[in-house]
Amino acid sequence: MGGPYPASVIVVMPDGTQVTYYPDSGVEPIPPQPGGLDLRADFDVVSPGPLTTANKCKIWGNLPSTTKYGNGLWAPDAGPVLYDADPQGKYFSIVADGGKNGGQCIRLWYPAGEVGEQQKFYQIICGPLNATINMEFDMLFEQGFNWWTDVGKIGPLIGWGGRSGADGGLTIFCVWQTGTAQSKSFNPIIQNQQSPSEWGSNFIVPAIYTKKFVANQWYNWRWQLRCDGTEGSARVWLDGEDLGAETPNGFGNTSITDNIMLEHGFWHGGTSAPPTDGWIRQDNIRIWTS
Repeated sequence: MGGPYPASVIVVMPDGTQVTYYPDSGVEPIPPQPGGLDLRADFDVVSPGPLTTANKCKIWGNLPSTTKYGNGLWAPDAGPVLYDADPQGKYFSIVADGGKNGGQCIRLWYPAGEVGEQQKFYQIICGPLNATINMEFDMLFEQGFNWWTDVGKIGPLIGWGGRSGADGGLTIFCVWQTGTAQSKSFNPIIQNQQSPSEWGSNFIVPAIYTKKFVANQWYNWRWQLRCDGTEGSARVWLDGEDLGAETPNGFGNTSITDNIMLEHGFWHGGTSAPPTDGWIRQDNIRIWTS
């Protein structure tokens, strides 16, 4: 058959959401190393409804829970543990038939009138992994999401080292940027968590910006990160496209032996609170070492 061939195909699901399928880009995720970390969220092992601490632990393979906040400066005694700032599942829930392929998925709620993260997060605290960290997830903004009042951040994110102060390491996540009520672009960030610091706020230089996002469509994110001060590497893909992250100044106050964690959180602002409630869905969340 002759070309040209489409760059992608958009399929409208029965509930009206759109899923974009891309041809094989030739860039496959690096498989987990033997004996390394490989955590996947299984949303089908719990019933739809509020995602309580017990159910958060269950979707991540029956992880033990802790009441100790993960500041990046301590490690669990025996494998990953889960800290939950939202124990009753006020902000996190499981919905039936809402996932990328029609199964259950996680739904995050950002209420009108609030600013910042507050209790909209939980953490998987891993300790030192001494390896390259990979993370992948699918994400959809539901129709009517308010992403024009101010900037915002959405997890899951990877924390490498301390969260703040002189011992601060870095955090990777994506920030939504200026746009219109219909669409926003995103700015992938490797944020410097050390303060005071000789390094700038973002280790990705120059800054990179994505295509515009639209509501009711699934997008696939994948990160790969290895940090050891001036050494290391970082890559970020959106829907299979390598966004070309460059880190000429290294990775600041980090070491390959630093504590690692995944934080699943939701921020809005800046300084301006959204005037309406906002909802996003996520699916196929995975973190692994290679």
